[in-house]
Amino acid sequence: MAKKSSPVRIAPLQKVVAESVTDPSEQAALDQQRRQRQKGVRTRGGNRTPTRASSPVLELFRQLPAEERPSLLVQVAASLSPEEQLEMLEALTARLPADAARKLEEELRAHLLKPPA
Repeated sequence: MAKKSSPVRIAPLQKVVAESVTDPSEQAALDQQRRQRQKGVRTRGGNRTPTRASSPVLELFRQLPAEERPSLLVQVAASLSPEEQLEMLEALTARLPADAARKLEEELRAHLLKPPA
């Protein structure tokens, strides 16, 4: 029997208020962020990594509570073809920190060595 998924939660609407920026250092930081987005480069931890412009779907995903994100990712992966799933796995594993990659390798080995049910 298929596992029932919880209903999709949508973040509450947010009120946006525009404020004038009067601090030159704040304006410079905002300009720098805008230039990086236009170049398609985001810095994380001092590393420059190419990115696509942030999509509205990605922004909604980021608003989800952290504990709900893996479940959504699994649902999205289930809707992909096997080739697309493999492509997605390759992209995800390429971004894993070394310790997480080792843990994943251990879990995959244990799963693959387990006799079929």
